[in-house]
Amino acid sequence: MQVHSPASQGESSQPGQEMVFWGSIDCSPYAEDPEPRVPVVNIAIVDDFWIMGLDPDGLTGIAAQLRAQADRLDHEIRPRLIACRDDWSTHHSG
Repeated sequence: MQVHSPASQGESSQPGQEMVFWGSIDCSPYAEDPEPRVPVVNIAIVDDFWIMGLDPDGLTGIAAQLRAQADRLDHEIRPRLIACRDDWSTHHSG
């Protein structure tokens, strides 16, 4: 996904290709505290921003939030963008 990152601003103002919303299943079977011994999902949002320690219910919650955000982008923001571009085209042609 093309994203702008302060780290990539050094050489160019062009967006760089970055991994976003990738995850891993992690387990620390020998942790002193028993809770981290069970497998959990950790999700990297981008760079070093993480959502850590998700159990199955927590992962379901994140997935629901992402679906809701995608629906909002598709069904609310996109039509407004189309209307704004149409208005711009009508009032700024030439």
